[in-house]
Amino acid sequence: MSRDPKCFTTDRDAALALLNGGVRLTRRAGQFLGGIVAGPSGSLSDAQAKWLDSLLKKADLPCVDPDGGQ
Repeated sequence: MSRDPKCFTTDRDAALALLNGGVRLTRRAGQFLGGIVAGPSGSLSDAQAKWLDSLLKKADLPCVDPDGGQ
């Protein structure tokens, strides 16, 4: 399966884009994204992955590649 070149390859990259993109975030969303950046890669629950996807959509940013860029 070929990956979408517009998608982020990691949750961390997506979180950094949201944090650095000038997007207005709640304190809770900022803490969540900071945890993604500081935490181990690929450790999001289904609910967390959905929240990240929702934040990306609201900011009009691309998705996270579910295959991790592979």
